[in-house]
Amino acid sequence: MQSEIKECKICFGYTDKDSDECEICSSTMRDNSILCVVEDYLDMISIEKLHIFK
Repeated sequence: MQSEIKECKICFGYTDKDSDECEICSSTMRDNSILCVVEDYLDMISIEKLHIFK
């Protein structure tokens, strides 16, 4: 499985090996002028699942 994933070039989260950006960073539905800073990758996943920051 490790060979199936790599680091996102923007947020350093996880993405599949065929993409440079994760689904979050590559989404056109996001406001790229706003930044959300988290301490841990799991915090980012929690925020994403709760839809509290777009």
